[in-house]
Amino acid sequence: TSVNGINTSKTFEIHLWQGDENRATTLRFMGAFGGGSANDKYMTITDQLWKYFGDRMLNQIHQDLLQGKTLELNPAFKLISSGIVVRRKPLFKPAYELLIEWHEINLSTFQATMTAKSTSNKKAKLFAMFAGKNVWLLYYYINWLAKAPDAIRALQATPNNYQLIAKA
Repeated sequence: TSVNGINTSKTFEIHLWQGDENRATTLRFMGAFGGGSANDKYMTITDQLWKYFGDRMLNQIHQDLLQGKTLELNPAFKLISSGIVVRRKPLFKPAYELLIEWHEINLSTFQATMTAKSTSNKKAKLFAMFAGKNVWLLYYYINWLAKAPDAIRALQATPNNYQLIAKA
């Protein structure tokens, strides 16, 4: 819906993939800015999806990392078996990457944002925004790792072939 060409509603989309399929099933519905039944419907659906699939997703992340896979959450934020890869892009300079190892992560969240910092390298930090509850999934996984030294040791023993982009 629009008034004088200005959009007065928002579209909710939830994309679901099954297994290794490339095509997603999409749930799409319109809602009003500032609340309404569509907003409530969106929250109900996402809450139920997290209840059903959240633990499985956490386990899948951990299993993928134990297999040496790289999980790209957005272009600036990747998980590998040895930690979080942070992409930095200084003004007028080429991008480079830094590694924040699992044992040196200082993590904080606020609403739908996450800040990950290295305790040893001040330049290794990332401020990232995530859609909805993805930030909480990651937050719980990283916090679980912090309390599970055996899990960190298992990850550190996993070889990964990820090559950081070096600073030019």
